[in-house]
Amino acid sequence: MVVKTKLSGNVLKVYMPLRKPKLSASGKNIVIATTRGPAGTSVEYEGHKVLVVANAFIKNSEQQPERTRDPREKNAAAKDAKPK
Repeated sequence: MVVKTKLSGNVLKVYMPLRKPKLSASGKNIVIATTRGPAGTSVEYEGHKVLVVANAFIKNSEQQPERTRDPREKNAAAKDAKPK
């Protein structure tokens, strides 16, 4: 993906094209733009090339929320599983 950057005063602007929505590996999000790790830019800061990492996504409304467990449940189950 081509990432364009522009330095305006003290603000780094990052421009990325949106792509066809794709389900993330975890299934929790729908990715619409990503650099897929560090992407080089034409911007320099104090003599060093600036790299950016960016992701644009929306929440997957079909993903079921995980049930929040009481931490005591896990401890009680582990305690019962120990051999005597």
